[in-house]
Amino acid sequence: MLKRYAICRNCRHWRQGVPADMRQPALEDIGSDVGACEMAPAALFERDGELVAFQPIVHFSRSCADFDQPLRDPDPDVDGPDDDGPDEGEPHPSLDRVRKIFPIRRTPIAA
Repeated sequence: MLKRYAICRNCRHWRQGVPADMRQPALEDIGSDVGACEMAPAALFERDGELVAFQPIVHFSRSCADFDQPLRDPDPDVDGPDDDGPDEGEPHPSLDRVRKIFPIRRTPIAA
């Protein structure tokens, strides 16, 4: 995978524009360049005698060894080379477009 693709913006664990404090609602801000990394459990800190959970905030251009590709887009309009099949989102090529890697030959079996 290209290093320029494996950045936080393209990772399934990064949420754009959400706050680090886990007590606040996670309303995404699509105009923000930073977001929370939700790959690992939140870190707990004691504040005024109360435990508070925080997620790390990172810039979208950063990367780490735990990069994970996003889930496949469930949009059935972007299906691939063929039209919508019975399972939306999955390509269903016709048999004349599939190349056989290993030809199947019948061989006699000794009895």
